[in-house]
Amino acid sequence: MNRVKENLDKIEERINNKNDELRKLRQEKKRIKDAYLVKVGQQYINLLKLTNPEIEYEEVRDYLAKKIIEVRNKEKKVKDSKNTNGNFDLSTSQNDFN
Repeated sequence: MNRVKENLDKIEERINNKNDELRKLRQEKKRIKDAYLVKVGQQYINLLKLTNPEIEYEEVRDYLAKKIIEVRNKEKKVKDSKNTNGNFDLSTSQNDFN
């Protein structure tokens, strides 16, 4: 009986370790994605300044921040629409992704 309990404890520990690894990978993915968005946003601002020198930095920053929030909300909507089996809920319209 003790041996079974030990095996279950080992399995639970391995699961916890894998969950920690997965959490760290998700955090790293988010960090990389955020860094990419910042870099692309800065390039976009620089391009706008070249094409339209009188444009205000704050206007562009606010516009980009709004777009980033929209994208994250769409991603969250897609993530939330998954059912318990990990399949997509097909009731979400295609227009939500455009």
